[in-house]
Order: sequence, then structure tokens, then C-alpha cells
Amino acid sequence: MMYIISVLVVLLFTSLYFNFHQSRTIKRYDENKSILIKKAYYNPVTELPNRSNIDIVISEQISRAHRHKKIFFISCC
Repeated sequence: MMYIISVLVVLLFTSLYFNFHQSRTIKRYDENKSILIKKAYYNPVTELPNRSNIDIVISEQISRAHRHKKIFFISCC
């Protein structure tokens, strides 16, 4: 009986260790992904969207306007 309990305790701690390690890995992956996206689409000096980000946003809005049969208008000052 004592042998079964000790094996279960070892399995519990092993499982907790791997679950903790996996959650840290996932968290680091999400952080790195958001940093990479920010570096790809935003100017690091001004923190403003760069040309590729603006192109993506405008093309998404145009396709959305076509899908809903609405007018899409861009104005600049």
C-alpha cells in the first residue's frame, strides 16, 4: 500500500513539474509572438504603424466593405 502511495506522489509531482514547464513555454511563445508582430508592423522609433500595417488594414477594410456591400471611404488631412 505504501508503495502505491509513493508512486502516486512521484507521479503527481512529475505531472505538476511538466505542466508548470509547459505553461511557461506557452507564455514565452505568446510574448515572443506579440513582440515579433509589433516589430514587423510598427516603427520602433515613433511607435506608429508602418506601410505594411497600413496596407493590411486598408485591404481588410476594403474586403469587408465589399462583403457587406458598403462604401469604404478614406480621407486624410
